[in-house]
Amino acid sequence: MQRVQFQKKSKRIISVCLCLMLVLSTVAAWAIGTVEEYSLTSGDYVRLLGRGIMVGEDSRTFNWPNAGFEFEFSGTKAEVYVDYIFLYGQGNLPNEGCYFNVAVYDGDTLKRVTRMELSDGWNTIYTYQDGDPEIKKIMLVRSSEALRGVLTMNKLRCDDEPKASEQRERLIESIGDSFTVGYGNSPELEDPKADAYCAQNTDNWNSYTGMVARHYQADNTVIAHSGKGAYKNNTRYPEQAFVHTMSDQFGYEEIYVNNEKLNMSGEEEHKFYKYQPQLVTIWLGTNDASDYSSYDSGLGPVDTETFKTAYEKLLGNVRDKYPNAVILNMSIDGSAYCETIKSVVDNAGGGQNKYYMLVLNPFTTKSYDHPDIAEDERIAEQIIAKVDSIPDVWETPTEGENDTQLLSLRVNYNTSEVNAYGITKSGCDYVSAVVTKPGETLTGDTNYETDIAFLSQVTTNSAGEYSFEFKVDKLEGEYTFHLNSVALNNQQKIGFTFKNLIPAINVTSGGKPVIKMSDLSDDRDLKVALSGFDVEDGFKGMLVVAQYKGRSLKLVNLKDASSDSQLYGKEIILDVNVADDTDKIKVFYLNKTSIVPLIGSYDIVQ
Repeated sequence: MQRVQFQKKSKRIISVCLCLMLVLSTVAAWAIGTVEEYSLTSGDYVRLLGRGIMVGEDSRTFNWPNAGFEFEFSGTKAEVYVDYIFLYGQGNLPNEGCYFNVAVYDGDTLKRVTRMELSDGWNTIYTYQDGDPEIKKIMLVRSSEALRGVLTMNKLRCDDEPKASEQRERLIESIGDSFTVGYGNSPELEDPKADAYCAQNTDNWNSYTGMVARHYQADNTVIAHSGKGAYKNNTRYPEQAFVHTMSDQFGYEEIYVNNEKLNMSGEEEHKFYKYQPQLVTIWLGTNDASDYSSYDSGLGPVDTETFKTAYEKLLGNVRDKYPNAVILNMSIDGSAYCETIKSVVDNAGGGQNKYYMLVLNPFTTKSYDHPDIAEDERIAEQIIAKVDSIPDVWETPTEGENDTQLLSLRVNYNTSEVNAYGITKSGCDYVSAVVTKPGETLTGDTNYETDIAFLSQVTTNSAGEYSFEFKVDKLEGEYTFHLNSVALNNQQKIGFTFKNLIPAINVTSGGKPVIKMSDLSDDRDLKVALSGFDVEDGFKGMLVVAQYKGRSLKLVNLKDASSDSQLYGKEIILDVNVADDTDKIKVFYLNKTSIVPLIGSYDIVQ
């Protein structure tokens, strides 16, 4: 009897020991470095989500709401390395941080989501739990806003090789302000007496954008920033009111934060061909209606006609970048510009041209003057009901002119450099480009030595993407860019002309370039040269030099240089004597034929 009990006890001890050895061996394997590190930017191991810019050779920013990455693997643990982080705080207030959501999927089924704050160095984003599938999909996306902290990440560490997930068939882009960002709907709100605007109070995952995207199992790029408008930002400071609005930031690769310490944007133009959504939502206007007229700034609500012009311009830009998308415009019933936006949508052709309007039911804004999670759910339900009523929302054209492979063409009118980007959706596709000179056409009689400005052929990458970069002579008149794809057997063409040139601003002092205030000569003179004018129309605008002291905006000088006799390349010169108490200077060019003032700018700071 004692022998039987001893044998049973021995078996239990052996079993426990084996289990313990297995656990220890797993821990040891991780500890001694049998795990591998993988690049976040190669494209092989993770699929990047949202917009961002490369910093150096192997690091990338993740500062837009919902920006992040996604991968599949069979391992038990995954970590991400934050190689740069900068947080913005005020004293001891809990208002800084970079919060992300980590979602674990079994195929397309969401298993769980965890909200976490990333810090410098290695951050564990996944640890195996009972019930997790063998192959799981891990998504890490930004939850909080860049105005409380920015970062870059560069590598992943796993105990199994990760693989980039496939792009979802349905693609959405959400353009907006703090309602779109998800401010005020975090499940872990801080005490407003501490600081209502802490990073912890914003959770894009719980915004209506996240709910709608998950309902349709869609990828979702969020182009949103608290306080931004279509024409005017919500601020009492004139120097911040009309620059880097959402109409501007729609075109940026990296989000622009109005904070010198945090801002990482160089205003690089986004390459729109990389992400072509079938559905775009726009919700703007609340900040355009903000009223700071009681302050010395005099910034009151934008008048209806000015807002209408700005919104029409934004809508036209969105359509230009996303020619096949359904564009859903949203506004709160009874709000300042609701009827104005409806009229813009109607004038654009409405549903016949894939423009739609959704008038949202008013909500209580009981969470710091913003919708809470329950209210965002009701907003999402209204959007889903509207989208479901629109025919063929998710249909993507597959042939003919609508399958436009030439999606982006940029021309630098000062340097004559041309960049063409596009996608044919076919890997190893042969794409040829021919640019005819002004006055020439592409026919069987074309003289390729004299009539052609550029001729080349490239092969698309595995994703079907291609690009051309070249220079042409600055000849007055319209060039025509002809492009042909073997896979689509379909020629596209687009024109560009050296007119309406964007002036270049050159600032010197004592004959030397000025970048910082310390570059000013002893005489504190400032010479501003503006060049690169329209060949026919000359320089129709004003050159403004604004001195900053604290947050006050002082108009120093302006010059109307209109002339029909200006020749290309001739400079307009403006001499300014900088006051001794000046701490910052902004130089910019105003186009007096347009309501939107800022065309080009040059900042001089300490």
